[in-house]
Amino acid sequence: MKAYLAIVKDSFREALASRVLWILLVLTTLVLAAVSPIGLSEKPTTQLRRNSILNLPGLISKIRMQGLAGEASPGKQIWSRWDDAVKTRLSNKEEADAGNRPRDLGSDVLDGLNKLLPDRTFYDPSAWQGINLTDETKQLTERSTDSLSDDEVRRRNRLLLEVAYPTEIAGARTELSISYLVWPVTDVPLSRREAEPAIKGIVAAIISFFVGTLGVLAAILVTSPIIPQTFEAGSIDLLLSKPISRSLLFLTKYAGGCAFILLNAAYFIVGLWLIVGLRFDLWIARLLLCIPVFLFLFAIYYAVSSLAGVVWRNAVVCIVVTILFWTACFLVGTTKNLMEQAWLNSGRLVKLVPAGESLFGMTEQGQMQQWRAADQTWEETFRAEGASAPRGGGPFGFQSQLDGAVYDSRGDRLLAVEVPSAGGAFGNLNRVPTLWSGSRADEWKRQKGPDAPVGTTELFVEGNGEILAVGTQGVFRLSRRDATELFVPAGPDPPLRLQPPLAIAMNAATGEIAIRSNSTVTVLERNSAGNYTKKQEAEIAGDTGAVLAFGGSTLLLGLADGRVLLLDSATLKVKQEIPPDGDTTPRFALASPDGRWFVLLSHTRMLRMFDAKEGKPSGVSFTGQGDISAAAFSADRLLVSDRVNRVTTYRLETLQTEDRRTPALTPLERVYYYGIVPIYTIFPKPGELNNVVSYLLTEQETVASNTTSDDLSQRRIKVNVYGPVWSSLAFLVVILTVTCFYVRRTDF
Repeated sequence: MKAYLAIVKDSFREALASRVLWILLVLTTLVLAAVSPIGLSEKPTTQLRRNSILNLPGLISKIRMQGLAGEASPGKQIWSRWDDAVKTRLSNKEEADAGNRPRDLGSDVLDGLNKLLPDRTFYDPSAWQGINLTDETKQLTERSTDSLSDDEVRRRNRLLLEVAYPTEIAGARTELSISYLVWPVTDVPLSRREAEPAIKGIVAAIISFFVGTLGVLAAILVTSPIIPQTFEAGSIDLLLSKPISRSLLFLTKYAGGCAFILLNAAYFIVGLWLIVGLRFDLWIARLLLCIPVFLFLFAIYYAVSSLAGVVWRNAVVCIVVTILFWTACFLVGTTKNLMEQAWLNSGRLVKLVPAGESLFGMTEQGQMQQWRAADQTWEETFRAEGASAPRGGGPFGFQSQLDGAVYDSRGDRLLAVEVPSAGGAFGNLNRVPTLWSGSRADEWKRQKGPDAPVGTTELFVEGNGEILAVGTQGVFRLSRRDATELFVPAGPDPPLRLQPPLAIAMNAATGEIAIRSNSTVTVLERNSAGNYTKKQEAEIAGDTGAVLAFGGSTLLLGLADGRVLLLDSATLKVKQEIPPDGDTTPRFALASPDGRWFVLLSHTRMLRMFDAKEGKPSGVSFTGQGDISAAAFSADRLLVSDRVNRVTTYRLETLQTEDRRTPALTPLERVYYYGIVPIYTIFPKPGELNNVVSYLLTEQETVASNTTSDDLSQRRIKVNVYGPVWSSLAFLVVILTVTCFYVRRTDF
């Protein structure tokens, strides 16, 4: 045993004697020293940003109308202080109209409002007469202007704008101020809680680059001569003259070679852990678990280098073979990921729309497809007449796409909202969403309908067949006047203060609508006039993002942390709380028409079913778990889509499979399923161990494609956390076993 310990000590001495080690330690110290002065502080929001404007057309219209009127009003206060050039442009109704205004007009309005925030004379009590002020706003307005600091004046004026335009301007939240030493760098419109995932993601990226890439590369270069030198003539003779095993000799030398990366990884990660904890007050104990992860990563590459070392006994060959191994792993993993992200996932069904005897599916890319039973295939439909290609901008980003598709049985047609382009200075605020429709009589050809209300999130079909659009501006009903359809307000009055992301659900039996905005859940009911009024409201603590399903007397609320709450719709009290089952961040939630069954689909493509009558999960095992992307209730049946576009029908009465729509595989799909996937499964995946690092820090198996949005319905990329560990571990065991066998059988 002493002989093996002596070999390990020699390996540590070799690592410590290496100039490369000390150079890396010095560089690591410099990097940590450069990062350590970064600081974060949380403060009240004192300015308006692009995402602060919920309804730019509505805001412009109200300010213009109030500004041109004679009586005192918030709009009058704003109008009297704005530049003549901006007022002239806003006075031109055609130019200020939502669909026609120039892109820079929104920026002019935002800049004009921000210039008013430092104005100490902005508040006039008569202008805000009759407007309910929040407690914080009252406290600031009751104090004399001279006693307010500059930040308090900006905060007061910001709050005054909020209460004056509650449906047009988002509520002020806290924001983070980033500084370097004593110099402020920038402000970020996020609270500390909201910024934590981003901070953890940045930390994961930093250690993956400096340790997982640079550190491992340097370690391979430094340790490549160790095994060849050990088995050179003379060196091996001296070692084998002692009563030691050849296999244990090799394994001991191999373990000692890992000392280089262990020292570097431990120093850098512990240093970063202390900086994040001391400077950001974010103590991430799981960060220290990254040390063995990167040691394992190096061990895989070093195993390949060691095998080459005992076979060829040449350090250069060891490096070349290791690089070739890395290249092969990279090509296999990249090929699979590109096929999934660029082609497979973009065509994955994420919404099923039963339409009488027809079945439609909406893809991740926002295209509508119809199931053709005669051909056993999905066919793209709901295109504009003469369109030769979908309006999307490809699998990596879209100029526009359809969303919220529903079936209008009264008109026997499909309806969907076109989501405006995210480009321009104000993103979606630059354009008004459009309603599109397509009837069976016209073979589902898409026809342009009326403009949908700004901020529309969901379309619903009431029990009487009327179409509702619900979003940040409230509820709107599609009405027909003089052979023309348009959306008219349907409540509530006074309007709710709704901010995205919203979770909205309708009770198919009663027509009631449930909305969750921030942490507030509101239930709306129809009055005798057919408009919606507030029935019940309650605060439900949890993350901003959530999903809702509404059926019978039960509301299902799925929170971002994976918890599922069953609420009594009459009182909004929690009847049952179901803890998360692993990483189950929800994406969609649905309720059966009778209100008994609820399904919750997670971003990891796992489908869970709940029995509201029993108040517990149903325990049903669905086909394709881990690859389910959509579900829909249709009368007494449940439709579930898995494996991109295969749809299985279950009878709710027995929860047994009734039929399955399985399209034939295309040649490219055959290559993927029968070629790429098997090779990827058995191939080692050392490069994907970074996924394990991200999981350790974020505890999420999915990565948001849009990190600035808390909308859980938005696509998240599913990462493989456990697969790389097991396949790489199996590969490591095989390589070390083969090397030990070779060492024992070879006469050096």
